[in-house]
Order: sequence, then structure tokens, then C-alpha cells
Amino acid sequence: MPLVVGQPAALPMPVVVAGPPQTAEPGGDNIWRGRWSDGLCGCFSDLPSCLLGTLGTVCLPILGCLKAWPLAQVKVLSSRVGVFLFVMVFGCLGVAAIFFPIWMITHPISSSSYAYRSPDGSSWGYGYRAELNFVWLLPMLAIIILLAVLSLVYRTKLRRHYDIEAGDGCADATADALLVLFCLPCSICQEYRHVLRACGFKKDIFPRVMAPVQYHNGMAYVWARPQQQTETQV
Repeated sequence: MPLVVGQPAALPMPVVVAGPPQTAEPGGDNIWRGRWSDGLCGCFSDLPSCLLGTLGTVCLPILGCLKAWPLAQVKVLSSRVGVFLFVMVFGCLGVAAIFFPIWMITHPISSSSYAYRSPDGSSWGYGYRAELNFVWLLPMLAIIILLAVLSLVYRTKLRRHYDIEAGDGCADATADALLVLFCLPCSICQEYRHVLRACGFKKDIFPRVMAPVQYHNGMAYVWARPQQQTETQV
């Protein structure tokens, strides 16, 4: 049988797919589930949080506030308990990082002075020898371990709230543990940015899993452009 190919059919007008009337934008933070709003190194997508995270590496209680705020917004931890817990732990770590090394140097196990002379006898002088007591570093190590455990536990709780896989794609929680140990400020800022967008405080980007939905007179709609088709006759 001969195959007759006709002219392309005329395209209809774009189809409007409308939903039921709504009084507010749907979804809430549900549309931000499944993955983080941006990557671990996406701090430049939100300069205020980037600045706070940078200042937090110098003044550790700021990082404590950045860690506690997202947990309070999703009701994983109350704001008062969260701020008290993380500000206290981060503050203790900051004090320990300054105090214990100084104490260790100024309170050695033993110290002695000695005189020395160069092999050719042209110069001489006095020296100081001290045996440092590294036991003073153990309290700071204990604070670091406590902070790492708390950060890992509550990062896991936040991930589960948003159904995000560990490490944003890794098979287990090993990636989270590595992030907490080696990239704690970046991981805290990532959590802060995600909750900031999920709760509607920042609307700079759309969720990756959902296209923007427009509204008109309380009706949600998207524009669907028909595909061009060619009529064939056999």
C-alpha cells in the first residue's frame, strides 16, 4: 500500500492544566525533600550565611547558633535547648583551644636550663629545656569528640526529616561522619541554607525536583505546550 504523508496538523492552543483553588502555595517544606537545596560548597549561593560561617570559625558560638536554628525550625530541638547546648559546647571548645595549650606550655612536667658553647669556642649561651605535659590536651579532645557526636546525631535527624540520603548520595553515614570531622562549618552552613529555603525565609531558587507553579485567581496551573505531530494516511 502506498504511504501518503500529509501536511503537519495545525497546533492547538496551549493547554492549561489547572488545579483546585488554594489559599496558599502548596507543599511547604515537603517540596524540599529528597536532597539538599545545594551542595556542601554552595556557600556563595547565600552570602549572609557564608559570612556567618566564616565568622563562626573565629568565634565558635556563632556556629553554635547556626547549628541550633535549623533544628528549632523543624522542631527537632527546641530553640532554647539547642542554643544553650551548641553555644555551650562550641564556646567550651573555643576556650579550651586557647587555654589548654597555654597551660601546657607554662606548666611543663620538668624544665631545666643549660649552658652551651660552639665547637670552636667562639660563642656560648644559655638554653631552656622543658618536657611538656600533653595530658592537658585530653579535655580538649573530649570536647571535640562530644561536639562531633552531637553534630552527627542532629545532622542525621535533620536528614531524616527531609528524607535526604547520607552524604547526599553515599551509601551510609560514613560521609556524614567525615563531613562533621573535617568540614563542620560547611556542613552547618549547608543545613542552615536548606532550612532557610524550605521554611520560605529565602526564595532564591526552586526545588530541583519541582518546576515553578503559577497562580491565577487562586488556581494553580502550568502551561503545557503540545508536541507537533504529522498526519499519515495509509
